[in-house]
Amino acid sequence: MVGIYLRYQRRGEGTYIRTFLMIYLLLLSARLAYSIYTSVIAEWWFNPFLGINALDEFGFKNGRVIAFFSFIIFSFCSYLFLNLPKVVNFLIQTQDELQIVAKPSKKEYLGASIAVIVMVIILSLYLAIVDSVFTIIFFE
Repeated sequence: MVGIYLRYQRRGEGTYIRTFLMIYLLLLSARLAYSIYTSVIAEWWFNPFLGINALDEFGFKNGRVIAFFSFIIFSFCSYLFLNLPKVVNFLIQTQDELQIVAKPSKKEYLGASIAVIVMVIILSLYLAIVDSVFTIIFFE
């Protein structure tokens, strides 16, 4: 039963989206390992009364081993998650739907960008005026 999750499900389909998602999850697992290395180990395992790192007694140097194994475990779990049949089917269907989407023309991009910029300017001016009025009313 475990072997079904260790093989690459539906080879050749949805390769782009699964590859990018796996790269993202690997970067996320590297960030998790770095967070464990810098903050969790330093805060939880440091004994301020003795002035030593409790993990140094076991041969661990500042939690590098725990951070490394957390990276390996999270990466392996990410691989298993991306090979679940339901997840694979969802990702393949998502990639197929994205290929159907009609992309707007350059003129439509330009029009939408100008509309967004104008609305940001109008709202920022409005908020600046309201802020200055409330500052005058409440603080002077």
